[in-house]
Amino acid sequence: MGCVILVDPERLNETPAAFQEYVRLHFLPKEVLGKQVLVASAKLSWSYTDYESMRRPQGVAPSHSCDLMRFKKGLKAGQNLNEWMRENDGKYLWQLYASDDYAGCSWDDD
Repeated sequence: MGCVILVDPERLNETPAAFQEYVRLHFLPKEVLGKQVLVASAKLSWSYTDYESMRRPQGVAPSHSCDLMRFKKGLKAGQNLNEWMRENDGKYLWQLYASDDYAGCSWDDD
């Protein structure tokens, strides 16, 4: 299973520093439906450690909870980035899920 995550860059500064760092490291700016967004694909069944030796292009983000544990700054005590993203889906980001494998998806191609 995979997903595409879209982020509203105009609202990014309203989000916790942990999410801002995650977006800065992994997302690409693109125009989607006439709006500038930040976008990344993610394969939900992989951990970053499964493919860290492979070249992971910008626009492909880790989504496994183990990989997101390092992003902590600005989150509530006991909260992790996965929880924050689920709670804020539709407000600062949109996660679009599909059963197809997005692991090979690259946002570098126009």
